[in-house]
Amino acid sequence: MSYARTGTFYGTVAVVRDMVRILDAIGGDGLLRFHGASYGTVLGWTFAQMFPERVERMLLNGNVNNVEWWNGYEVARGKDTDKVFQNLLQGCVDSQGKCKLAELGDVDTIRSKLEAKLGSLTDGQAASFKAMIYNNLYHPSTWSEVVTKLYALIENGVLSKRELVKRELVKRELDRGDPVQCSDFRFRANTASELATLAQTQNPLDWFHFQQGSAWNCYAWQFDAVERFENAGRLPPAKTKNPVLLVNPTWDPVTPLANAHNNSLWLERSVVLEHRGNGHGTDDLQKSRCTYQAMRDYFVDLKMPDRGAVCDVDVQLFSDDNSMTVLKPLYEEAGFEVQDDGTLKYLSK
Repeated sequence: MSYARTGTFYGTVAVVRDMVRILDAIGGDGLLRFHGASYGTVLGWTFAQMFPERVERMLLNGNVNNVEWWNGYEVARGKDTDKVFQNLLQGCVDSQGKCKLAELGDVDTIRSKLEAKLGSLTDGQAASFKAMIYNNLYHPSTWSEVVTKLYALIENGVLSKRELVKRELVKRELDRGDPVQCSDFRFRANTASELATLAQTQNPLDWFHFQQGSAWNCYAWQFDAVERFENAGRLPPAKTKNPVLLVNPTWDPVTPLANAHNNSLWLERSVVLEHRGNGHGTDDLQKSRCTYQAMRDYFVDLKMPDRGAVCDVDVQLFSDDNSMTVLKPLYEEAGFEVQDDGTLKYLSK
């Protein structure tokens, strides 16, 4: 894809200004009601810094570290990645016969066997297999498939190339986000030594450090955003019209809980709600009625959780728990009927 004509307009600040124009164009009270997840937390947080008086409701879910985004290499993104992988293995071992991989031993034994098998592959094969694992740490709903692959590798040895890179298991979407991220980022490199500096900052990320590609994708990017937010971490906390709610899983492979607390420092009166589950954001397998109730209370009544609030999940890893059953009462209260196929039907009043 060529960005020669439009590359400078892919930045976040340009979109924030577009959002303001949209609010002005549609009329009404001109205030923003926003639920941003993942990169959406960059968009929302930046909007709140630039136009705090126009924030009516803002929920940020699965938080990118905004100060790092605007000023650094975004190193914090991998802080909990390895812990999420440990939780995947531990969830399997604790599943009481529902995960075949657990037949191979405890977590340490499984991991040792896995690393030994990966060591027998070529560098390219090992990297592809680790990439498959990493990309699916975002989505606990795919973990049953992942452990099947782990078991096959450990027990049967080298997998076919097709199995190593099977596309259905690779959820990460490339290309679309790169222009925005790279136009926002300040990081550029002209020499190998400059890239080595970045590698050194990411080295502590353990098993998956090679997957933290973020800034690497941008080292030779040829455009700068037409406007950047230059004051991240340099101004007092934004005094938004109404407080912002930040929600984050305890174990998120790419946006650790610490990011939400960091973002909250720059949003006056904001509150962080910890969702005690795994995955990127709160909308995958490990649903929590407590979390969804808190989000609903915020949007409907501007009711904020207590500071330090933690919501346990109602759907456990490698279990028969059904997230739709967990959330059914909330959907019904909101005027929806849960269909047999799991879809929602709005009941007009």
